[in-house]
Amino acid sequence: MLRAARNPEPLRPLLLLLLLLCSVPAWGRSWSISNYTDTIVLNEDGSAVVMERITADFVGAYNGIIRRIPIEYPGPHGSNYTLFLDVLRVQDGESRDLEHKISTQSGFRKIKIFVPARLIPGATS
Repeated sequence: MLRAARNPEPLRPLLLLLLLLCSVPAWGRSWSISNYTDTIVLNEDGSAVVMERITADFVGAYNGIIRRIPIEYPGPHGSNYTLFLDVLRVQDGESRDLEHKISTQSGFRKIKIFVPARLIPGATS
């Protein structure tokens, strides 16, 4: 016995609503950098001390941010220059040390900075 095919048009708004409702939690989470400043001190021996101040605004639940700094630079005739980079400390806006992990990956120094819930407005610990 052959059945007539159902018209999918009446279900389309329902499917669209279901898709929309499933994606709502993704809208509630974002972050941005609202301010960035740096201070660079050049020493007589050619080294430099760089202090970055990054103000990040979080909306929703986050554990922190990842800061990637390039340390491998291509030079002329196939040569390569590596930036010697030591992370001296990572602190919050009140000079308290923050937990962080440092690794090197694909020519970048990767600093994973964990931000405690007490620093994120509206977050609970």
